[in-house]
Amino acid sequence: FCWGEGLGDEGYDLCYLGGSALSFAGKGKFLLTHGFTDINGKDELSPFLLDQSYMSYWGLYDDSLYDMAFNRFLDLSGTKEKFGLFLLSLDTHHPKGHPSASCEGIAYGDGTNSMLNAVACTDQLVGDFIERIRMSRYGKETVVFIVSDHLAMKNTASNLLVKGDRKNLFIILDPELERHEIIEKKGTTLDIASTVLPFVGFPGDVGLGRDLLSDRVSLLDACGDFEAQLSAWRQNIE
Repeated sequence: FCWGEGLGDEGYDLCYLGGSALSFAGKGKFLLTHGFTDINGKDELSPFLLDQSYMSYWGLYDDSLYDMAFNRFLDLSGTKEKFGLFLLSLDTHHPKGHPSASCEGIAYGDGTNSMLNAVACTDQLVGDFIERIRMSRYGKETVVFIVSDHLAMKNTASNLLVKGDRKNLFIILDPELERHEIIEKKGTTLDIASTVLPFVGFPGDVGLGRDLLSDRVSLLDACGDFEAQLSAWRQNIE
């Protein structure tokens, strides 16, 4: 069971758009069997590119993906039905990143680090995409979640990243929130579903996850060495 199935059971139309092939890591099969009804990867989306050659090694560039995603957002919003639109972007893929062509002139620092340039590009594209949603007639009815799937793997900026406090990114943009707040509670990616679902009316624990905005202690804090505890639970989980 996953929260995709739960939302699907509650009548949500779940749509996925990702720049890479659905066969990669088996995500196409996973989504198909876990509540998603509209699943699109590189092979499904590339025919809609004006320039069929405009793709990186991994698949669609992010500027193409976000344009398609915004059109899909308008279509889904126009139905007045409940939906979830999920995106997977690629431009910051290791080892050196793949900045979109529309980011020409956008660079980080002196522009010599290709990965950091890709991050600066993606930052601009994500910001523009969210602003388009906010400025649309459906902006006040839409909650946006931004999540990194894992810490950056070895890339051209790794020597800089290891010097900092590395964390996965998790941002919630709700038009009903009056001010921003940084949550200091420690959590893991397992807590994302339990933290997100209350924003669409479904509070509760999902698996090992806990709502990071609640007063409850996260399992990361409760268990101490969380990775060791997960290993101890492995047989039961499997």
